[in-house]
Amino acid sequence: MTSVIGIKTEEGCIVCCDSRTIENDFLIGQNHPSQKKAWKVGSIIIAAAGPYVGMNLLQENPQLFEKELTTKSLVNEIVPSIFELFERRNQLIVDSEGYPRISNSIIVATPKNMWVIGTTGEVSETDFAAIGAFVEATAAHAALKLTGYHSKDAALLTVAAVSNTDNTVGYPLYILKTNSDITETYWSESAVVKSIEVRSWKN
Repeated sequence: MTSVIGIKTEEGCIVCCDSRTIENDFLIGQNHPSQKKAWKVGSIIIAAAGPYVGMNLLQENPQLFEKELTTKSLVNEIVPSIFELFERRNQLIVDSEGYPRISNSIIVATPKNMWVIGTTGEVSETDFAAIGAFVEATAAHAALKLTGYHSKDAALLTVAAVSNTDNTVGYPLYILKTNSDITETYWSESAVVKSIEVRSWKN
């Protein structure tokens, strides 16, 4: 399982993801640093939940996202291109009703907008996205929202909370921002708590 959270803020979009890898239903630990579940193409963040072969296909083809991103361009150009790419690599799934699906859910975030692409190709523009451990993450984020945490802290705490209840989600956690080239890494729950305490003290 994967937990990826995307939050749109006034300063841009924030994405937080875990890094646990599962193979053949066995936990095999942390994914390789070059294979993060979220990455950047210029100022755009791409994140994916699902098999690594799908993530690899997306990472190997950044040109898919090197254009003006709008709901219209995602629906009419980018999603069909993703489906064609998966089909060429024999990674397209046909469901029981005969409809094609990709194996990954995807978050696409620009400095001003964020979308979720579902496995059937549907596109939704949103201010909050959760893929992977969707139910757990949505519930955790809803509870944290009531406490008034800063968006970055809420994203971190949401994925940390999911990791406490789902052993297929694990550290390190990564934070990416559309307005920064720095990827923040949090190696443990204590590192997350310490980071939030420091920001709270400064404020």
